[in-house]
Amino acid sequence: MTWRPSRHLTVIGLVLIVATSVISAACAQDVPSRPERFYHERFCAGLDLKIRLGLQRRADCISPTHAIEVDWHDKWKEAIGQALAYSAETELRPGIVLVCRSDQAYCLSSSLFVRQTLSHHGVAATLWDCLPIDETLDDCTRWEIAG
Repeated sequence: MTWRPSRHLTVIGLVLIVATSVISAACAQDVPSRPERFYHERFCAGLDLKIRLGLQRRADCISPTHAIEVDWHDKWKEAIGQALAYSAETELRPGIVLVCRSDQAYCLSSSLFVRQTLSHHGVAATLWDCLPIDETLDDCTRWEIAG
């Protein structure tokens, strides 16, 4: 079979339209606005919560391997700083859980900035990109940054 640019481009275009529609429909679900604490509890379920690390510092949650900060995608810079501070004090790998509360394109770019920043500085960490409809960390997209 010979490759025909117009036919293949049409198929690719249709696939992209369908994929975009499915993603938009999934994200357009009526997800009630929740406070940040709601997501701390949701994504830290089964982990140690609000662990006091010292003066004025509490990690959102601690796993056997990670000191984790849970925050919104638009607060990614703060999340990096907090996760690094928790990691320095606990000697655990920094973990960042970012919850998308705006359009997905913005959240995807924030995620990319986190990964680029940590990689540039040689920081090994784990990033979870979460949507409000995700129930657990396992439902979120997980990125391992090698550092």
